[in-house]
Amino acid sequence: MSELKRCAGKVVLVTGAGHGIGRSVIERFAAEGARVGVNDVSSARADEVVRAIHSVGGEAIVLAADVSSKAQVDAMFDAVLQRFGTIDVLVNNAGLIYEDRHFLDGDEAWWDRVQGVNLKGAFLCSHRAAHVRSERSMRQSIRAIPNGRYEHETWSDGFESPIRIQMAVTVRDEDIDIDFTGSSPQSERGINVVMNYTRAYASFAIKAAVSPEVPHNEGAFRPVHVTAPRGSILNCVEPAAVASRHIIGHFLPGVIFGALAQAMPGQLMAGGAEPVWITIWRGQFPQTAEPFNLTVFQCGGAGARATKDGLSATGFPSGVGGVPAEVIESLTPLVMHRRELRTDSGGAGRYRGGLGQWTTMGLNGDQPWSLSAMVDRIQFPGAGLAGGLPGACGEFIVSDGRRPQPKARLALQAGERVQLNLPGGGGFGDPFERDPQAAFNDVVYGYLSMEAAARDYGVVIRYLGQSDQLVRLPEHYALDLPETERRRRASVK
Repeated sequence: MSELKRCAGKVVLVTGAGHGIGRSVIERFAAEGARVGVNDVSSARADEVVRAIHSVGGEAIVLAADVSSKAQVDAMFDAVLQRFGTIDVLVNNAGLIYEDRHFLDGDEAWWDRVQGVNLKGAFLCSHRAAHVRSERSMRQSIRAIPNGRYEHETWSDGFESPIRIQMAVTVRDEDIDIDFTGSSPQSERGINVVMNYTRAYASFAIKAAVSPEVPHNEGAFRPVHVTAPRGSILNCVEPAAVASRHIIGHFLPGVIFGALAQAMPGQLMAGGAEPVWITIWRGQFPQTAEPFNLTVFQCGGAGARATKDGLSATGFPSGVGGVPAEVIESLTPLVMHRRELRTDSGGAGRYRGGLGQWTTMGLNGDQPWSLSAMVDRIQFPGAGLAGGLPGACGEFIVSDGRRPQPKARLALQAGERVQLNLPGGGGFGDPFERDPQAAFNDVVYGYLSMEAAARDYGVVIRYLGQSDQLVRLPEHYALDLPETERRRRASVK
């Protein structure tokens, strides 16, 4: 049975009917026998719309097109109520603001009625209705979390010295307080975070952890209350520099998950690479001496989940994607000599952390060039969860062996290369509980070395091929289950 069958005999008010899919929505409602109030249809089209509704046996009222003031909104609703006596479904295709209308503000029973029909994509409810229902869903999900105070901390490499991100999550029935008291003071460098950015990422983290299916809107964030000391790294004051605020702000979902994991065991992901790596490459084209400037985004591994391995070379919380090597090399004289998943960078666990990347960049030319890097997790790895091990730290290395400041401009000479080896995600659960076949597959795919499989997972794998064999197929490996069982039993003792 069509979802629209549920509209038969109902009174529907369609706003913004002269735009987008409004006309088709009207006709579909009318075809199911709904009585329709139509707003925002030009006088030239009004008769046409009414005839279309009447032709399928529906009743209609065409309202004034202009509803830009409270009085006009009131008049529109009053006209429908006077004609039909009720409004069962509100389809808002115009983004109208209804908060001033007293019987629409906070009356959940009324919103239940106007939300009573789901047209699976064609139904565009009032933003106010969506806010109320999102808030209600969030509060219901929060009530499932035990009341209490849950603390956690994480560290960023910082610039001159590490940055501490200390926080506490307090669950109070259907509200959550997030407080960053104890975090480092604001920095002289451009890595400070403004309060709005802090609030946004903290609220997002709660929604992702507690009720990810709820739409992103004001209502979903009303139960979440975020505070940070004024003048701290997460609530900086002028004249603090903030251009690279992501380098700290991207840590927030992970540290909040670490706190909530105490109250929501088996539901959250381990720590990951967190901040997206941003590098700005500058130099000249060798033939023309024309300058070039290219910004590259790269992601390390995400933390393992409670039921799945972490995603490799995939950002969280940022979803920024990488640029293909072919694009980089066609737009600039840069040469990407290496780009592959970084073996052994994913933290060991029942579910493995996502892998980082090995990347090496050089310049095709004989002129000096430079790099401005904004990268993190060189010193502090993404933490494991529930017994999982941390992921690998990132690496920032010049071909002459230097490991420069990872948040500064680096002058490079012709022929030099730069390694950007991105960090991996933390593992989830005891590594010795990982399925040996999964560890075997990781070795075959190159995600895990045989040495790490034995050391971190207790899984013994034999290589049967030639030592100089470049192409190594699954049949070149063998899983030694008896020795694996012996090692795992020994580790328990």
